[in-house]
Amino acid sequence: MKEHANMNIVLVDEDVEECRSFRKAIEEIDRNLNLLCFNSCEDVMEYLNDMDIQLPNIIFLEIHFPTMSGIDCLKEIRSHDNLKDLTIAIYSNSTTEINQDLAFHNRANIFVKKQKDFEGLKKTIKSVVQLSFQFDGSEFNKDTFLFSI
Repeated sequence: MKEHANMNIVLVDEDVEECRSFRKAIEEIDRNLNLLCFNSCEDVMEYLNDMDIQLPNIIFLEIHFPTMSGIDCLKEIRSHDNLKDLTIAIYSNSTTEINQDLAFHNRANIFVKKQKDFEGLKKTIKSVVQLSFQFDGSEFNKDTFLFSI
């Protein structure tokens, strides 16, 4: 994989083990990829609203949380002028058509099914990172929205 110049990735998932696996996968893919993990939508919103941060290049966002859902978090992100163009990948085991439609209509860039094995996780992250440049300034496209390995 072509190395990326300090690409910042955020994972929002309450599963601590998922964050560990994600971190290990990113380290194996490219040392220039940086990961920040958040366990709730409220935490990531607090982070994103800090004007002193460098915004992430990609946010991987789980749908299901006990308080603010990933879809509500997506809506909140898209409602802020300085955040509305962030690349957001909905990242979930729950790939129902309803969840896909909610994510698409609220302007997620891509919907990614969580992988059960580490190699699948690495392949998914690598592919989304490579595709992410296509989301900059482009229209939302239902044909390329659902990503599967």
